[in-house]
Amino acid sequence: MLFFLVAAPPVNHTLADGRIESAQVVGDGIKIDVTWMTMTGTTHVAETLAITTDRGTLRFENVDEETGEVIPLVERVFKAAPHRWVMVGWSSFGSGMQTEHAWLLDDTQSLRVVDKLDWTTDRMHAGLALDVGSKVRIGIPLPVPGATDDAAESLHNESEWQLAHGASTFTLARLRKLPKTETHVMALRGFYTPPFQDSPSGRHWSGQFVWFAADVQFALQHK
Repeated sequence: MLFFLVAAPPVNHTLADGRIESAQVVGDGIKIDVTWMTMTGTTHVAETLAITTDRGTLRFENVDEETGEVIPLVERVFKAAPHRWVMVGWSSFGSGMQTEHAWLLDDTQSLRVVDKLDWTTDRMHAGLALDVGSKVRIGIPLPVPGATDDAAESLHNESEWQLAHGASTFTLARLRKLPKTETHVMALRGFYTPPFQDSPSGRHWSGQFVWFAADVQFALQHK
């Protein structure tokens, strides 16, 4: 279950608006190399991603212009089962919004991405709950419902909040109707709140979470 983020020396390549930097995320039986451009203002995405296991290497480059899919800035990876891993990262195009990405990788035959969770919120509430015990689970944290006078708890661009799971997209209203559990944010086993790994207590989460287990695909947990 352990992972390591190893900062690599900057790639010797500079452009007018910054330079390419790189890092390596290492897990049990897997290595992920990610590069990104510095000084990009409010845009935060990876330039390239190379995922390597004993079965081979899977490579991604730049934003997919047809689908709009981005390459996340991958920072963690967890062993979910033999030949299966969950990697998590984040991306942002500004406007006070960002997305956390969880990719389920499988190399039973050849290395491939078999499922994805992409959770888009404002930056104040951004993040994922993590449970990397006997079974890796990803928790989608629901914000405090309803209007509030507290500017910190109010939802920025609420209409843009969504969870994309494969071919399905859930608005915040639809997400609230999915099976969920309640856990005090200080009792979470783990969390991912990029870019600075702030405490969940500062993210204004309600304590309600929609959980997905890393199985053959990301499976919605009903209990």
